[in-house]
Amino acid sequence: MTDELQNVDELFLNNVSVHYEVMGDDAVWFSFTHPNGQIDHFNIVRKGKKLSTLYSCNTGNMKGPDVEEPTIIPEHRY
Repeated sequence: MTDELQNVDELFLNNVSVHYEVMGDDAVWFSFTHPNGQIDHFNIVRKGKKLSTLYSCNTGNMKGPDVEEPTIIPEHRY
């Protein structure tokens, strides 16, 4: 499922790969790929003198549709 946030004015993302494209005179597009393969998109569009933004979470997955989150097994010390 994709979650969307409109008119986001600030993003903090850690440990992601970034792909950036200028889509025209009035738009730029970012793709963020997380270590688990999840892809998020961020669009910035100028409409006249106003900027509009759209952040779409989990728009796809680089590792395929059936990827599960990694299982973390605590280290055992004997």
